[in-house]
Amino acid sequence: MADRDLHFDFVCANGQTARGMNSELKFHILDDKKMKRHNFADNGDKWCLFKRVGNPKYGISFDLIIPKENTELAHIAVIDEDFGQHYDYQHILRESPNCIPALRVWIDVEEIMEWLAEIGVVEGHKFGEYI
Repeated sequence: MADRDLHFDFVCANGQTARGMNSELKFHILDDKKMKRHNFADNGDKWCLFKRVGNPKYGISFDLIIPKENTELAHIAVIDEDFGQHYDYQHILRESPNCIPALRVWIDVEEIMEWLAEIGVVEGHKFGEYI
């Protein structure tokens, strides 16, 4: 990531979905064996991926939920587990570009999104765009 321009505009080129996510993001479900190999949990009607992001002492997680019946309802949330609410690192970085905890979360989320694209679960994500 060091060779990329850092900017914190976090725009959605084509807008957001009704659920507030970047409308460019598309989600795919791999076969069960591959999903499990990539640490997705099978929760019956949906696949779930939970990863810690940022400094572990802050308790921030990246949560991806992909319903099996309708991948268009997939949802990504970055959660502050200490407060049980969304951690809006993108807003924080717009206001305070040098906020180290938010920068660490941003870097980790971008790495997860790149990995998800590599394995074929996510498409349409562009580095630095709004999640």
